[in-house]
Amino acid sequence: MNHKDLGMVSELLEEMMQLLDESKSLVFTQDKRIVNAAAVYEIVDELRRKLPSELKAARDIVKDGERILSEARVEKERIIKEAKEHADVLVSRDEIVKTAQEKAAGILNEANRKATEKNRAATEFIDDLMREAEESISTTLNELKTARSSLKNPRAATGAPGKEEG
Repeated sequence: MNHKDLGMVSELLEEMMQLLDESKSLVFTQDKRIVNAAAVYEIVDELRRKLPSELKAARDIVKDGERILSEARVEKERIIKEAKEHADVLVSRDEIVKTAQEKAAGILNEANRKATEKNRAATEFIDDLMREAEESISTTLNELKTARSSLKNPRAATGAPGKEEG
């Protein structure tokens, strides 16, 4: 969810809170309120339209992470294959067999080190993206819980006693 959508969700939750704050208490009750149901439904519908975009963004992050890891694995295999081929060419020459083996081992070690580093970096990148998505989803979920709680007990959300009308 981009900042615009997150802001829109926050605005919708504020609008719902305002509806509750401005609503009247039912006679002889303190925790029941009369609200404009159409306005609440409209806000809930808009929230439902915005939340799937956040979920899609999280799925896209996971998909990108999987793609990055896959590319890193392919690159690792290519580097290792190339190193082995290079090592085979060097080993095939009898006069430099010992040197070729040492170089091949160094190339393989370097290829493995680079591949490991690419995997580590890709994993770290994915973890950062997923953490950010998790934080965004968590914030939105907390806002929804607060709004839902306000609908159930508006007096607790505003801190004001309910008004009784006679």
